Amino acid sequence: MTLDSRQSRTMLHEGLSLEVSVLVALLKRNRCAHGRTLYYQRTSMVLQAIQKYKIVELEERLKLLHTHIQFVKKQYQKHKKQSQKQPQKQQHEERWVILHNNNNNNIHQTTKERPTTPKYNDDDHKLVQNTPPPNLHHELWEELHITITQGLPEILSRIQHASSAYLCEISRGFFLPFCTVAMAALARIRALVMRMGRSGLENLSQLGYQMNKVDTTTTSSSTKKK
Repeated sequence: MTLDSRQSRTMLHEGLSLEVSVLVALLKRNRCAHGRTLYYQRTSMVLQAIQKYKIVELEERLKLLHTHIQFVKKQYQKHKKQSQKQPQKQQHEERWVILHNNNNNNIHQTTKERPTTPKYNDDDHKLVQNTPPPNLHHELWEELHITITQGLPEILSRIQHASSAYLCEISRGFFLPFCTVAMAALARIRALVMRMGRSGLENLSQLGYQMNKVDTTTTSSSTKKK
């Protein structure tokens, strides 16, 4: 992923958050005058869909999935190196010790070596607590897949459904300032959502390929150990 693509994605999400904030402020200000109209209710449904699927946070969720995949990959490589460096376990043998006393010159006592238990400090406990679950990347990938394949088309259909009501109101000649500002915000949101859907689907497919590659390597290593 190049620097230009990251900057374009950041600009898309910043533009979407700006247009959503404009639309939210417009509906909040004109709630008393237009609250029961059809176009107002359909526009609020668009905002509800955007909040439901967390479209504004799409870039952060993709970054979280990418960092978790890299974390799982690094943990697997670290565990593999440690397993290669770890020596084989030595069998514990019994030892005989001869004790010399005044009464009995030969008294035999058997002692057996016991493996030492590892000691854990506070840093190890913090590392265990902060370690994410192993299947988190699968859950994140499924949520993003639902958002991109189902949430974005739903938002686009709601925008189209709301625009028809605005066109009907504009044709009548009523509330032109409100309708034109809302129509412009919806049009910009539609364009941004379409571009985010294309880039998000491409990035999600790449992350899915990396995730499957990591899963195959971990499963193959676990089967070899068995």
